[in-house]
Amino acid sequence: MTYDRNTLFIVSEYFPNGKLERHIYRVHINITKTPPKSLPWATRLKISIGVAQGLAFFHSRKNTGLYRGNLTPVKILLDSFKDTKFYQFCNYHIHAGMRIACDVYSFGVILLEILTGLEITRINLAKQVIRDDKVFMAEVIDLDLENIYPYEEGRPMYKIIKKCLKRHPYKRPLMQQVLDNLNAIAQI
Repeated sequence: MTYDRNTLFIVSEYFPNGKLERHIYRVHINITKTPPKSLPWATRLKISIGVAQGLAFFHSRKNTGLYRGNLTPVKILLDSFKDTKFYQFCNYHIHAGMRIACDVYSFGVILLEILTGLEITRINLAKQVIRDDKVFMAEVIDLDLENIYPYEEGRPMYKIIKKCLKRHPYKRPLMQQVLDNLNAIAQI
């Protein structure tokens, strides 16, 4: 065994549920495993709240955003209880100002992916039609939910997504406002 003082190691807990992207898109890890089951509505909401909590905490402590709105489902890990943790941000430089609004936008994209199950290649079109009010929530909701989701919770989440995806950064909500809205949805 060799020791190198210039090498840093990060030791973390085990995340048996892997990356969020695996559950949104039900991606195979390898050919011997089957893709995970579609996430039920309550779990999707729990994950959304967990990600919003992390971002709201980061913004409140650092008063800045992540580098280039670099938050994606690939960088969100799920533990055995589907609680969320971020990773791969240690090597990024922090930028102030508009970066918080970029994080809110990135979160809106993640929420849209969680709600629709669409992969990034199709999510860009979905973002456009949602922003321009050309589509209703029922038209974009993940078909694997099979309409087994509470409409009274889905509708306000859809509205949150629309706010987060506003074209002008100054019109987007703060992450704490997004978190408060998601927590209100969980109370419905």
